Amino acid sequence: MEAGGENQIRSVQFRQGWFLGDGTGCGKGRQVAGIILDNRLKGRKRALWVSKNDKLLEDVPALTGANLSPRRNGLRQPMDFAPGGMFRTSDGVWLTVSAGSAETAQRLLRAVGGGALADDPRFATLGEMSRHMAVVFDAINDFVTQHTAKEVEAEFARHDAVVSRVLSVEEITTNEQIRHRGDIVSVAGEQTQVIGPVPHLSATPGKLRWLGRQPGADSQSILRDLGFDDERITALCEAGVVRLEGKRVP
Repeated sequence: MEAGGENQIRSVQFRQGWFLGDGTGCGKGRQVAGIILDNRLKGRKRALWVSKNDKLLEDVPALTGANLSPRRNGLRQPMDFAPGGMFRTSDGVWLTVSAGSAETAQRLLRAVGGGALADDPRFATLGEMSRHMAVVFDAINDFVTQHTAKEVEAEFARHDAVVSRVLSVEEITTNEQIRHRGDIVSVAGEQTQVIGPVPHLSATPGKLRWLGRQPGADSQSILRDLGFDDERITALCEAGVVRLEGKRVP
């Protein structure tokens, strides 16, 4: 693939995608729908909706790579076919490590235990590793707890293994990337900060106007839309059927 002119024969135009990785209940479907609607209003009527499927992302590699068939256990799903988890360093920093394939797992083992651990026959495949996961986790924990965060990060980087710091709430609120994206917002007159509208649309940006409406704040406008006049609305309020902003229900 190479860059071409706008009118060049057989040339195609690509637009940048947008990655959404929020957790359950954050409104991913509505956000994607909003993006598609925003694009349609701009005349862009073609969209590709890609959704992550945990069965494909996690269970299939477990079955094909380690010959394991994970089963649900309440709200938890055992995924001990590859090492991963959070560990605390000697200087009190929490780190998370991850390895979702045999290759990345071998790099992780070399980072925490050298060749003696990585070349151990018990860890030759994900299937074998899953049967000795307690040994793997003990090795990771021993290494991390005996070194500072910088030392662990340096050793993992040397072996191209995956490690990342677990941010505290205080660190999240001061993180440069999060601040740059404007993900945490304030509302005038409110001390509490919350997560703002995501995504950040250029033509129709979202705005947080309040953290929670007062009881009855919208009753009058809704009832008017339904055809009620002010006299009937007042009567309903006095009868205790509805509540209007600033007025108590009898």
